Amino acid sequence: MPSDPVPEKKTADDASHEPAAPLDAKPKSATSDRPKGSEWRRLKRESDPVWAEKLRERDRIAARNKRFRAIYGITVEDYDRMFEEQGGLCKVCRKPSEKPLVVDHCHVRRKVRGLMCGGCNQMLGFSGDDPEVMDAGARLLREFYRNNPL
Repeated sequence: MPSDPVPEKKTADDASHEPAAPLDAKPKSATSDRPKGSEWRRLKRESDPVWAEKLRERDRIAARNKRFRAIYGITVEDYDRMFEEQGGLCKVCRKPSEKPLVVDHCHVRRKVRGLMCGGCNQMLGFSGDDPEVMDAGARLLREFYRNNPL
């Protein structure tokens, strides 16, 4: 049985030698000179203000969702549901707020108590979230108004 002829080895000096492309190499395309990734987004933002605003809004929503999840363990959808359940009013004073309602939560139990205006949320915070302090403050106000009518 005759042996197969051994092919002649090509060397780097051989003009017909072309290095083989890596197996994972992508074919060159007409778009290979276009900007990629962050450079493309930067150019797109500069040239298309409508697209840029949509991107900013998407990023604001994503950041808000991330913050709500990390701090309160809720989603933006949970916030919106609570807002609707409370009729858009502060859970304590039952008044509408010019600013967005804040998420009030217990730092110890890590549970959300509701949505409040900034003033009511600060009132609870300054009381140390202590119901006895809040009751004492309420008694003081009731006594004052009872003794000092208009």
